[in-house]
Amino acid sequence: MTDSTDDIDEALLAIFRRAYITPDEAAFLHDREGDEGYAWQTERLETEDALSELFEGTVTDAKLADYADKLNNESVVWARASDVASVHE
Repeated sequence: MTDSTDDIDEALLAIFRRAYITPDEAAFLHDREGDEGYAWQTERLETEDALSELFEGTVTDAKLADYADKLNNESVVWARASDVASVHE
C-alpha cells in the first residue's frame, strides 16, 4: 500500500468521522435497557450501514469492509452528526 493510498484512506475516514459520531460523542444518556446501553435520540446506524450511506458507489466494497473493521474499534453504532445537532438545538 502506498503513502498516497494511506492518505486517501485517512481522509475518507476523517470525512466519515465528521458526518457520523459515536453515542458517547453525541452525549446520549445511558440506558441499561436501550440499544447498546444508550437512550437514542436519533436514528441508530451500524458502522457498515453508515459507511454505505456515505460512500456507496464511490468506494469499493473491499475498502468499505476495511474501514468498517477500523471504525468498529471505536464504535459499532453511529448517529448522523447533523441529526444530533438538530436534537441539541
